Amino acid sequence: MDSKIIVEQLLKGSSNIDLMKIEIHRLVKMVKGFAFISHHCTCCSDKSIYVTFKSECGSCEWIIRGHIGSMNKEKNIINIECQVTKDLVKRLAYEDSGNRLFPSDTTQNVYEGLPVLIKGVIEIFPEIESFWKYLVEASKAKL
Repeated sequence: MDSKIIVEQLLKGSSNIDLMKIEIHRLVKMVKGFAFISHHCTCCSDKSIYVTFKSECGSCEWIIRGHIGSMNKEKNIINIECQVTKDLVKRLAYEDSGNRLFPSDTTQNVYEGLPVLIKGVIEIFPEIESFWKYLVEASKAKL
């Protein structure tokens, strides 16, 4: 293969991975915020959650854990992580705590698994869709 093409592919691939990481983190942050808002507006009691969802391809598993609804805001927490099975080994590919950078070689798996995360969040918080409706509508705007 031509080395010039390899250079172009490496640079484009690196840029794509960087953009995917930004978008993954942005979406997870939005989802958590909407989950807190939707729960606060629709529930008055504590609601503990623990749910696991697996993608259709089976390589990406989203895990959502947390406690939400406490009057003590410090006890309200949702953690979201993604584990990816690669070469028969399951490993942490993303966690939203911000304490750890996620590996570049699994970023695309995590990115492609975002629809599974959204599906899971809707199952946990069915009312959440009404809170992000304005963003869905804005996505259709022609700029």
